[in-house]
Amino acid sequence: MKFLFSLLLFSFAFTASSQTVTAVDYIKTKPGEFDNYIEFLKKNWVVARDKAKEKGYIVSFQYLTNREDTSWDVTLMTEYKDEATYKEREKIFQQIFKEYFPKGAILVNGKRSKDMADIKMSKEMKKE
Repeated sequence: MKFLFSLLLFSFAFTASSQTVTAVDYIKTKPGEFDNYIEFLKKNWVVARDKAKEKGYIVSFQYLTNREDTSWDVTLMTEYKDEATYKEREKIFQQIFKEYFPKGAILVNGKRSKDMADIKMSKEMKKE
C-alpha cells in the first residue's frame, strides 16, 4: 500500500512538473512598420524558435496577425516543454542568439524589433 501511494504521489509530481507553459505576447507595430516587423520575426524570432525546438526546449511556436484596428496586431506564442524551461527562457534564448546570431539580430532596414513594435501585453498560460 505504501508503495502504491508513493508511486501515485511520484506520478502526480511528474505530471505537474512536465506540464507545458505557453507564453503569449500581444504586439502593436508602429505606423508603417507591420511588414518590416513580420520580416524581422521571420529572420530572427522564427529562426531562434526553430533552434529551440530542435534542442527540445519548446514544443511549438507560432505568430498570428490581426490587421484590424485594435490595440495589437501580432500575437507571438511559444509553448515551452515545462515550467522549468519557461523560467529559464531568457538564458536559453541568449545562448541560442550567441550561437546562431553571433553578430546580433538581423536588422530590417537598419531597425531592431523595438524600433518597429511594442509589446502591449504578455501572458503565461497553462493547460488545465
